[in-house]
Amino acid sequence: MAAPSRRNVLPLLALAGLAALSTAAAIAAAVFLSSTGDGGDAAPPPSPATAAAPAPTPDGAEVLRLRERLIENPGDIAGWKALGRAHMERGEYREAVEAFSQASLLAPKDPQIAGALRQLADIARGQGRHKFIP
Repeated sequence: MAAPSRRNVLPLLALAGLAALSTAAAIAAAVFLSSTGDGGDAAPPPSPATAAAPAPTPDGAEVLRLRERLIENPGDIAGWKALGRAHMERGEYREAVEAFSQASLLAPKDPQIAGALRQLADIARGQGRHKFIP
């Protein structure tokens, strides 16, 4: 049996490397952020009088739509952020960290992404790390 050509193997290796990098970045971000302080100058939560009515929690169809969008365009920073927010609102914190970590790889200086990862680290501290980090 002939060995696969180098041309056929390289895209597979690149894909495997990207998957490993994304997972490693998600874990590293969660561990790093959970070991840091309170996250800095976080604004206090809005008072009940000024708080807006809560938005409805995204359903599974919305999450699937966002995933399909990202399969077509994996460089879509807004899509990764939207997927991260959708997972957070659904209480799917591990998936949220993965989505925001991917967004962070694309936009490392985005303050919204950093804030979301800090918020997820706070949630992880409150729940116990075993429920959040694999």
